[in-house]
Amino acid sequence: MQEIKRLVNEFCKQLKPELKDMCVSKYKENKPFIEFYNVVAPTGYIMALNKELNQIVNRIERPQERLYA
Repeated sequence: MQEIKRLVNEFCKQLKPELKDMCVSKYKENKPFIEFYNVVAPTGYIMALNKELNQIVNRIERPQERLYA
């Protein structure tokens, strides 16, 4: 869990406050990114940030599922 927080915090450090607020709205409040296109930042920039964040999350190793008898 600490590794996840570290990776996400490093990602967040590079973001401007309005972009951080946008990400919080997206992932905590389920607001679509389309509401932020060309308002907070250019569409391509928002899409690139989302892609980068998804790559960070996908690299995180997940525990194996356990089957109990």
